[in-house]
Amino acid sequence: MDQDVDGLGAQQALANLQQGTFGTEGSMLDFPVYDRIKLVSTTLAHTMFQAPVGQGGRTLADTNMVQAGVVPQGQNWRIHAFKISFFLGISMTDAIQLLVMAILNNTTFNFIINNKATQYQWVLNEMLGISFSASPAITQQSGVVGVIKGIVPLNREITLAALTPFRVEINHWVAPDAGIDNAEIRVSLITDMSRAGS
Repeated sequence: MDQDVDGLGAQQALANLQQGTFGTEGSMLDFPVYDRIKLVSTTLAHTMFQAPVGQGGRTLADTNMVQAGVVPQGQNWRIHAFKISFFLGISMTDAIQLLVMAILNNTTFNFIINNKATQYQWVLNEMLGISFSASPAITQQSGVVGVIKGIVPLNREITLAALTPFRVEINHWVAPDAGIDNAEIRVSLITDMSRAGS
């Protein structure tokens, strides 16, 4: 019986979309939402997803947010994973590698909804799947530009309704060294989006 109820709900949802991804009432999309920051040795905290495309010269290379820190009207996001990318942008020497390891070990990722308590918190090196022990774990040759990526699936999806305010805070508990100024951290919310209209 439960299966029938669930099946009817799914059938109704598909009927509303005329059995496809797009319909007259809306669309269902696999649509990552992303933002990026640049490290600066004098900055210990960054708030992400607050400056939309077009604000302050930001382009689609920086973010695809269309409103500052809020899910747009007519949309519903189901976040099922976070993707983190760390782009160094300079040659990965042994000395630089140690600076990267130090900052990733001392930086936290915080996902916050509607000014409530943090919903998700983790250290960046764990999110990136890197183990820093006695020897460097980043397998890069000296002179190669470093890029480190990690995807963290969520055990429990985060659902954001339309007009829900949210943000990601990146906090460094040790100041980034000036030697890695302008390195970038990109955060993507891996999202199933329901969107009203065409």
